[in-house]
Amino acid sequence: ANMPTLINAFELLSQGTQVVISGPPKEAAALIRVTQRAPGNLRVLIRNNGEADVAPDHPRYGKTMVDGKPAAYVCHAGTCAEPVVDADVLIKVLGAL
Repeated sequence: ANMPTLINAFELLSQGTQVVISGPPKEAAALIRVTQRAPGNLRVLIRNNGEADVAPDHPRYGKTMVDGKPAAYVCHAGTCAEPVVDADVLIKVLGAL
């Protein structure tokens, strides 16, 4: 009975994308909107309002704003790309996955 859940979890882990967005919600709204509307269903959005109070093994550890601007970190297969601060660039990055 648990096999479908395990298969779904494996698929998300092996093929899914995590997008960590760092910054206050109001300022990061465009990056959040792009992430939520991008095609594909194997995506997890992790929000970070700028706090640094997470353990080193947490997905948002060390992912901060860039030069005072909200930033999106797109992570796939355990590796995160350089931060993206522009919503139009984020559309292209997510579309290429």
